[in-house]
Amino acid sequence: MHPFIHIFGKEIAAYAVMSLLGILACAIAIYLLNRTQPLRKDQFSHIAAASLLGLLLGGHFLYGITRLPDILSALGDGQLNFSSFHGINDFFSLYFGGLVYFGGLFGALAGGYLYCRYSRLNTRTYMNALAPAIPLFHAFGRIGCFLAGCCYGIASDCGFTYTHALSEAANNIKRFPVQLLESLLEFALFILLAFLLVKFRNRYSLVRIYLLCYSLIRFLDEFLRGDEIRGFLGPFSTSQWISLIILACLAFERIRKRRKLL
Repeated sequence: MHPFIHIFGKEIAAYAVMSLLGILACAIAIYLLNRTQPLRKDQFSHIAAASLLGLLLGGHFLYGITRLPDILSALGDGQLNFSSFHGINDFFSLYFGGLVYFGGLFGALAGGYLYCRYSRLNTRTYMNALAPAIPLFHAFGRIGCFLAGCCYGIASDCGFTYTHALSEAANNIKRFPVQLLESLLEFALFILLAFLLVKFRNRYSLVRIYLLCYSLIRFLDEFLRGDEIRGFLGPFSTSQWISLIILACLAFERIRKRRKLL
């Protein structure tokens, strides 16, 4: 694949290009889906900024959690140096430099939610208005993963062979394109949420519907992942355990609401 794209003679990371295309697609989609609604459009950029901050904090934090065994091992061996700025910078770059999607997702949702509460906006209305953008952006991001060669799939007779992937472990083995499969499912999820938003607007919580659908998607497609960067606990990856926790919380919430109606 092509981890870098040449544009006007300059080499640009393919993931960055797809992320920018995803942001553009999200901006267009949010405008088209909400242009006739009596919403404060200026607040969308503020909510997006708060969500972006939460995404970065949450994504880096959860990545650090997945590296916790390595951190503890380095501490035990005395390999960490916190006595200088460079030592601290190296620590955060090495152990918190990556991003984990679920951490970024919950950070983004928390950032958007807190901003809505702080600004006294109708939380469901604005979160629903922005919800379809979540799978849409992620769909472009997964295409970026495919081009870069990260988050790669299991070895398979049906797939693609990387030769220049950023992850050396992905190279020279035919691998199932799990990134493209997830991207396709994310586009389908975007269409579903966009339809529900236009048809029913605020009857349902689109964030909850997204969490339900994506948790199912992520739990299943993790079986097709060939990398182990997320970490494993027993038979499941960290992402699968998080998916199960989300599904359990949603089920518990649903049961509790039904009991209140009885």
